[in-house]
Amino acid sequence: MFRSKKLAVAVGGAVAALAVGSFALAAIPDGGIIHGCYKKDTGALRIYDNATNLPKACTDKEAALDWNQQGGASNAYSRVAAYTQVPGSSTWTTVASRTVPAGKYVLSAKVYVRPGGLNTPSSIVGCALRVADGAGGLSDYSYATVSSDGSGDVLVATIALANNNTTVLANGGAVSVECESPQPIEARQVKLTALQVASLDYQ
Repeated sequence: MFRSKKLAVAVGGAVAALAVGSFALAAIPDGGIIHGCYKKDTGALRIYDNATNLPKACTDKEAALDWNQQGGASNAYSRVAAYTQVPGSSTWTTVASRTVPAGKYVLSAKVYVRPGGLNTPSSIVGCALRVADGAGGLSDYSYATVSSDGSGDVLVATIALANNNTTVLANGGAVSVECESPQPIEARQVKLTALQVASLDYQ
């Protein structure tokens, strides 16, 4: 019984400490920067509000630590389109699209393309990963060849696309995958992903 009471008191104290820590974190207004104090002799870490110095600022027995509340990747947005028919007119057809909020993104997509019927001559299929405002030079293009004969044997392909964006999605918008072909084709299992990140460093 005595050990159970001690355990209950310890658990209750831990829950209370977490609640206080969560309240302090929620009250930090400093642009998403978390301010903490690391006690040099015990390694204990606590958080305080830099604007009010509450519960209190770091003492000379503590080391000040700051870190970003958001960290790295924050959100991922995806769209999967099972089947879209692309007419054989060499015009671009949207096969998948997803609207995302403002932010910096790493974009990727994969498209499985195949002929739209029998006796399709060898045809070059093009697919592109685009953003809504159509800013030049920010689309990624990839091409593949598909064909079929009269017996149902077909040549199919998987097209992979990737694009990074630091400006055109600053206000949010739509990310889309578009395909075109001189002959009718099918775009299957289109997978579009927009990964929101805190920063991009492409060289």
